[in-house]
Amino acid sequence: MGKRVWMAAAAVLLLAVLLPAAASVPRFMKLQNEGKEPQEAESMQGEDADGSAEAWQNEDGIGVMVENAEPAVTLETIRDAGPLDIFPEDPAYDTAGYLMYYEIMDDWDGVFDPYAMVTRGEAVTALYRLSGDAPPAESPGFSDVDDRCSDAAAWAAGAGIAQGTGDGRFGAGQPVSRGQLAVMLYRFAEKQDLMPKEYMITVALESYPDGADVPNYAKEALSWVLGNDIYNTIVGESILAGAPVSRLQMGQALVAMLSIKDDLAAEIHAEQTERVLVSVSRDNHTDIQAAIDTAAKRYGAVGLQVAVVENGELCDTYAYGWATRNQVSMTANHKMRVASISKVLVGISAMLLREEGIVDLDTSIGEYWGCTVKNPYHPETPISLRTLLTHTSSLAELEAADASSISSVKARLQGSGFTRGTPGDAAIWNYNNYGFAVLGMTLELASNRHLDAILQERLFVFMSIDGAFASGDIQHTELLANLYRNGGEISRAVETQKGIHIKAQPGGSGIFFAGGMTISAADLGKLVGLMAADGRYEGVQLMTEESVRIMESRQEIPGGSYQAIPMRYRTDIYGRDGLYYHTGSAYGVFNCISYDPETGDGVVVLTVGASGVQDSNAIYSICADISQYIYNII
Repeated sequence: MGKRVWMAAAAVLLLAVLLPAAASVPRFMKLQNEGKEPQEAESMQGEDADGSAEAWQNEDGIGVMVENAEPAVTLETIRDAGPLDIFPEDPAYDTAGYLMYYEIMDDWDGVFDPYAMVTRGEAVTALYRLSGDAPPAESPGFSDVDDRCSDAAAWAAGAGIAQGTGDGRFGAGQPVSRGQLAVMLYRFAEKQDLMPKEYMITVALESYPDGADVPNYAKEALSWVLGNDIYNTIVGESILAGAPVSRLQMGQALVAMLSIKDDLAAEIHAEQTERVLVSVSRDNHTDIQAAIDTAAKRYGAVGLQVAVVENGELCDTYAYGWATRNQVSMTANHKMRVASISKVLVGISAMLLREEGIVDLDTSIGEYWGCTVKNPYHPETPISLRTLLTHTSSLAELEAADASSISSVKARLQGSGFTRGTPGDAAIWNYNNYGFAVLGMTLELASNRHLDAILQERLFVFMSIDGAFASGDIQHTELLANLYRNGGEISRAVETQKGIHIKAQPGGSGIFFAGGMTISAADLGKLVGLMAADGRYEGVQLMTEESVRIMESRQEIPGGSYQAIPMRYRTDIYGRDGLYYHTGSAYGVFNCISYDPETGDGVVVLTVGASGVQDSNAIYSICADISQYIYNII
């Protein structure tokens, strides 16, 4: 990669962008009518050259004065400054290259880090650089800003772009949300005269399923960025105003905003991948609902929920039967125990903590338990988070209920609680509820936080997800559904579920982590969408990356599938080349989530009261029939 060279005109950081595009075209000022372009003449030194123009002599000996204009900035120019961590054929490459060339957003030795989350401090720093304004004369004295963004925070506060969060703080290290960034862009555009009449388009937020959830402070700004395609690479089916923004997403929004007056930015923006969807599932909603109803009746379901993901977006939901038999109809938002699908949420928690630097996937878990943990038959091979995530830890199989206390688990980890298999070897794969109970406890001990709190703070709050490892700990217990066994017997009533809470200190018990998560199909659909879309979220992204890495090694496990982290992968299934999936069953529920990593499609099926018969892939037939029908449709 060539070293970026700052041009004179870039001293004010894209000031030309805020002028008509023609201003950036090279202009040659000739003092005589005759003469040729500089590349066709020979330079001559003389007293006439004063630094703003250069003296040239053409082949006929006629003197010419030429302005030191910079060459036009083209796609080829910025591609020389392109990032090392984005493929050149990816449209995002030009966005990152544009921002790196003009030094609007930092890079680290050519690495753009597209999926890192943007902080409030980083957001205002980019806008401050883009403004070309002089450093502010006075500082508000925010207590949480350092030299990297002190001028930018002071500028943002003085210019009315962004204020502090109270108590003398700017919130510089907090992730900037979609709503907050929209407000910053809206105010910046007003200040920099980037709002010509033709760019005052707004949209009705009510047209989005979560439009009513947008906070008042962000409504006008979000309506503007959505109406003018500034968020067309960020927002798809739902606004998710509280969701954090990645560096690439912010970069795409900046380029979209600058495209209002800059032709090069407009050219780059036009090539970006929009998240606007054409939903096949919605177009075929009636037919899909009929197929779901047929499958529910065939397998005797009391109630059922389905969520459909297309191109990494939750597009449609379906429901059948009863949440409370003959009293409350089931909806896709009712909360149900998802059984072993809970392990996927534990896996995401592990990757969130890994991203924070709190845990390492390959270190012995003894580091977090404060004792020596090893398989006595293979003392040199660590029992790591990775081995627990892939069911290859060599821990002897027990139920999650046996991990009810730190003392009982620690005794087994230091004693004879292991098989003779080599940890990490796919040949010893053994689906292990106890292993995931230990995994959850390990993560809580390492972080001194409950997994519910980790998921809530790092993911659920941004995605408007209501779920918890204990049913009584969800926010909306009025949406709990009865759990029924096949035949109609209640296995766990709503009132019982409301009384189930996690009371232990972090790491104090692992009984919920193998199968206790209570959540809706609609909310699971949001998470499946993130995984199906290459996991463009901290934690989720890392989990999918690790899964792909493992899958590339093709370590087959019993049953013809491959173990990823923590989902499985099966080739040639339901008309797809391959699907990642996880099933779950307990108390009469039979569930399955799956997604196609090539297309970004996915299906969630949660049931109560159905038969647990399985298909040839060892997936519950009610889930299989519905999933296959939907995959064929979409």
